[in-house]
Amino acid sequence: RLRTCNSLALQAALLAQEPDAPARFTLVAQHRKGLWYKIDHQVDTHLQTQPDPLTDEDIPQLQGTLFHMQQRKFATPPPEHILPMPLHLKNLPAILHAQGLFREVDQPEFFDTGTPTFQRRTPGRHRRQS
Repeated sequence: RLRTCNSLALQAALLAQEPDAPARFTLVAQHRKGLWYKIDHQVDTHLQTQPDPLTDEDIPQLQGTLFHMQQRKFATPPPEHILPMPLHLKNLPAILHAQGLFREVDQPEFFDTGTPTFQRRTPGRHRRQS
């Protein structure tokens, strides 16, 4: 059997299993410049498995307990009020049977990059930042 899940939803489910996890939190991750996704989690509610899209302008407006999952090396850093997501898999056995988190597929799915946007190459845009 082959199963798939959304990585942001998986990390939210793992974080929710932590003994000191807040009863309510939001997990965000940048998909690409200008596009973020978020998962809202509240204890004793159905697990949100599909993330909501956000823009760069939406991120500073978020309130409550916020965590950030960095998915790209050169991603835009989140505002200071957003905590880094602790990444580990120790709680994976506890969520393997979570309703709706994993779904069966016939073949591997590829990462959805969204609609590509092409811009003319310039040295400043494609220079590595250290």
